[in-house]
Amino acid sequence: LDWRADPSEHRLSRNGEPVPITPRAMEVLAYLLERSGRVVSKEELLGAVWDGQAVTDDALVVTIYELRKALGDRARDPTYLETVVRRGYRFLPPVRASVAGTGPPPTVADPPAFVEPGHVVDPPGTPSFPQQRPDGDPRPFFRGLGALRIAAVLLFAGAAVAVALGMAPGPKEGRRLTPVGTGVDATEAPTRRSDDRVVDALLVRARRELDERSPASLERAETHYRRLLDLRGDDPRAHAGLARVAALRADLRLGDRFDLYHEARSRAERALSRDGSLVDAHLALATTQFILDWDASAAARSLETCLSLEPGNPDVHQVRAWLFSAMGDHAAARRAAARAVSLDPESASRRADLAFVLVLGGDPAAALEEARGALVLDPEHPAAQGTLIRIHLALGDPESARRHHLGILRRGGWGPSDLADLEGPRDGGGYWPFLRRVLDRLSPETALASRAAAAAHLGELDDAVALLERAADRRDWEILWLEQLPELAPLRDLDRFQALLERRGSLDS
Repeated sequence: LDWRADPSEHRLSRNGEPVPITPRAMEVLAYLLERSGRVVSKEELLGAVWDGQAVTDDALVVTIYELRKALGDRARDPTYLETVVRRGYRFLPPVRASVAGTGPPPTVADPPAFVEPGHVVDPPGTPSFPQQRPDGDPRPFFRGLGALRIAAVLLFAGAAVAVALGMAPGPKEGRRLTPVGTGVDATEAPTRRSDDRVVDALLVRARRELDERSPASLERAETHYRRLLDLRGDDPRAHAGLARVAALRADLRLGDRFDLYHEARSRAERALSRDGSLVDAHLALATTQFILDWDASAAARSLETCLSLEPGNPDVHQVRAWLFSAMGDHAAARRAAARAVSLDPESASRRADLAFVLVLGGDPAAALEEARGALVLDPEHPAAQGTLIRIHLALGDPESARRHHLGILRRGGWGPSDLADLEGPRDGGGYWPFLRRVLDRLSPETALASRAAAAAHLGELDDAVALLERAADRRDWEILWLEQLPELAPLRDLDRFQALLERRGSLDS
């Protein structure tokens, strides 16, 4: 492959074809190109590229994800950009600098070489960007970096970037948001209306029901929020809460996922049009952007806004853990999930999510401890039960996975006659033939990713990819973790699997 990067013109091309790239990702690329082969720490990148702006490491994590997406790279098996654990990032291929009109065109190197043109005539259709800040500042839009004078982006999207990077102003001095996550301002009005105490009580009760996350508790939360609408008319806090109810119902498959996610988005946008400080609305919007739209960048911006408004909200950190896990940044996912647990240590859901990101991050022993902790808090927690199966498989103990799955089926109402054909060592035993027999008893349109995993481990690779393609058509959430789910590892080198990854990426706007 012949890659050319011209940061001063914000142009990236592969074999002469332009490749879309975000301005911030281009700036990070420019900095890494100049230091190809050297490990660049996160602190150095943040200091050089963000130029002293008050941002968290998560801003860099999102930008690295965007850069990998532009390069078609994978975090687990990198060709271009390597993550060096606890140290930083390293750009792997050799880099050559060139100036237009000074010698023959570069040859393709192996591994792929990047060329940094000083001024190269690009093919027709290459996007161009203004050389002036969009806020009208006459300073140059780019600044030079180092001896090669690689230009780097300073700022592109103005105020929108400030919000996305956590720089948006928080609540005004002296204000407090009560109860957590609702945007209720206890000091705004000089006098309290007669029904204020009723409203506050409804919001507190609804919050507790949301945190429980069971079908019955979500029903009760909806009742509280609808009563708030009866009391206060078109109250944006009620719409923000109902947006969260819809998003959580979609997560739990309590209805048509698409209808529920669209309801969550509609209510969140309605609430934010009235009050931009409502964390529940931003969080519901982030969930739909991630799970429904497959737009990790937009979801990350919404979550950064949540953090700027309410850094101690465990729900925000939990969704961030999902996002970073799907993006392949397992260290960031672990930190976010652990933060959610520390903020809400008695929640089985938080511990189950931490177990999930740990096993996907390659630490099944730690995941096992967290899954067991979740089951102590809630012995029937479905996410913890399912993650425990994945953990046993990752630990190389398929027989424990099979026994645990049998226990789930028994508790789920499968009787002795239902289980009689599952408990014996048919097909030589093992977990995957067992799972195939379980799935054969269910509707063929359920658990497509699990069916694909079973087919892959039974040697039916084409059938496995076809099942994942159907899951992508339905936009099942597992597609977000195609590169991370360990049970799909046998498929990752197949051309059809790689095409599926590209298709998924094309849906991330």
